[in-house]
Amino acid sequence: MGGPTGTQPNARGMVPVFVDYNGDGRVDLYVGNDVGRRFYPNVLWRNDGPDGLGGWIFTDVSAATHTDVAMSASGDCGG
Repeated sequence: MGGPTGTQPNARGMVPVFVDYNGDGRVDLYVGNDVGRRFYPNVLWRNDGPDGLGGWIFTDVSAATHTDVAMSASGDCGG
């Protein structure tokens, strides 16, 4: 997601939610992460549409939308 310079998945993605969070008609992806050795923030990727090469462009907007919450999305406290 986001190409080689974009945010890379680095946690246990447990809760994928497909939602059009900004109302532009394209389905975006929010991933709630589980606990690993530490808490990793959840990630919201905005769908910016096709890239013209058969793929899609997704941009990490987690910080800008304040959705980059570090938590145990599976409900387990890791203990």
